[in-house]
Amino acid sequence: MSASPTNDDLVASLQAQLAEFERREQEWRQTEQDLRRSLEMYQLVLDTLPMRIFWKDAQDLRYLGCNKPFAQDGGRSAATELIGYDDYVMGWADQADLYRAADRKVIEARQAQVNYEEPQSREDGTTAWVMTSKLPLVSADGVILGVLGTYEDITERKRAEEERLAERERMIEAQQDSLRELSTPLIPLSEHVVAMPLVGTIDTHRASQIMETLLEGLARLQASVAILDISGVRVVDTQVADALLRATRAAKLLGAQVMLTGISPEIAQTVVHLGADMSGILTMATLREGLQYAVKHFGA
Repeated sequence: MSASPTNDDLVASLQAQLAEFERREQEWRQTEQDLRRSLEMYQLVLDTLPMRIFWKDAQDLRYLGCNKPFAQDGGRSAATELIGYDDYVMGWADQADLYRAADRKVIEARQAQVNYEEPQSREDGTTAWVMTSKLPLVSADGVILGVLGTYEDITERKRAEEERLAERERMIEAQQDSLRELSTPLIPLSEHVVAMPLVGTIDTHRASQIMETLLEGLARLQASVAILDISGVRVVDTQVADALLRATRAAKLLGAQVMLTGISPEIAQTVVHLGADMSGILTMATLREGLQYAVKHFGA
């Protein structure tokens, strides 16, 4: 027959159980501290990254976590301040429907959407531009848990690109202005005479330039004679003839006489064949003859 445990035995057993409990509690506390340090390090790594990172649940698209740069873009100081909230209460509420539609597309298609630009309103009233990528969060057993998103603030890059494009447009426009001046130069030959030597093909756009340059020059220089030299124009069609006639009529309204020089035999035959009425235009064979005529008859 075994002896009943004494009080000392019971005390010893309880002390042993208590010691084991304390040992396990210490292990749990150590494990908890290790996990907390790991989570803090994990959050520190996320917060240090310049790229914005966030993740939402699949059902309500509420924020489950993010890094500090993302929280600051949303007008918050820490990532914990966003947890449980959706886009409608964020600084970018104006784009909430746009963002959530993209989230749903990623979740329903189970397919990432990468590197697309979108606007983002900020708490300070400004609008930034971001380069966004979103990926579905899928568990090991294939269940969609949510959506993971990242974006990079490209506002400055986009602004610099727009400035470069604007500068390029200004350069192109300046070059076009220079080309227009070269293609339709108006040269003062004397106090009352200007000459416009034309070279190449004359289309509708250039014909408008010719008239604009001619009339502006006549008004600015107060010239009484304009010599249009077409020795460098190889083809004259109805369009060119009409442009010359309109320029002549417009110049007369300013009190100036238009003279046409440099007509080749081929162009003369073309004009006759077209039946263009050139009666209102003085014609000379060469620019030299035209200048001599202007000096003699218009006191240039």
